[in-house]
Amino acid sequence: MNTHRTLFVAYIAIVIASGAALLAAGWMSPGAFPTKPLVGFAFWLVLSLAAECFWLETPTRAGMISMSLAVNTATLFLLPFAWVVTIGAASVMLTDFLLHRRNLVRASFNGAQTALSMAASLWVIRLIVGSSHCSGRAALLEHPLAVACGVVTFFILNTGIVSGVISLNGRLGLLKAWRDNFGFGYQFLSSATLTLLGLTLVLATEAIGYVSGLLYLLFFFFIRDAYHRFSRERAARLAAQTSP
Repeated sequence: MNTHRTLFVAYIAIVIASGAALLAAGWMSPGAFPTKPLVGFAFWLVLSLAAECFWLETPTRAGMISMSLAVNTATLFLLPFAWVVTIGAASVMLTDFLLHRRNLVRASFNGAQTALSMAASLWVIRLIVGSSHCSGRAALLEHPLAVACGVVTFFILNTGIVSGVISLNGRLGLLKAWRDNFGFGYQFLSSATLTLLGLTLVLATEAIGYVSGLLYLLFFFFIRDAYHRFSRERAARLAAQTSP
């Protein structure tokens, strides 16, 4: 096995091991089993799974943009730590197995990097807020800086980890891998839109309950449709530029 292949395998192993350790630590920590009814856990898990069905391929088809970003964002402000990382990781792994037919290693990597990104985002939010008890509407209205820093942290780490494996697998520079798959205007617009939807989902859930989740699935459908049209037009423009 050459050095490049060794680095590729080691990178994947480190991410998976770190994600597994994070999940284990989350469930063993105080407050991992809150008094909230498990119906809340089930609702957010099912909603995250449903949102995963509205995925988008990156322009190079090497990466993927998930509609579950909106749901993940909402859980950061509504659920305890162990639930947040577990729902994020489980929804990604299950859809990778059942929908995308990916193997165990790839599904585990995607689940682990999701858990790590969400944990980092939550830690940043709590560090700025200075408390782990500020959640929901109060967090959004009283701590906008923490919200902004948290979602930016998630975006950077989430796309960065994925870009790392794309870079090693394709023997590309990390910056090029990130720029080709995530560093373009529509990606930023889509991520910002999904993040804003997630923040409003927090308010909607607190105001009208779980029925709000059904309404948001319609938003995800329209976002995916718009993105597909953009991708087709972008591919057509690039083809026209490269044709003789």
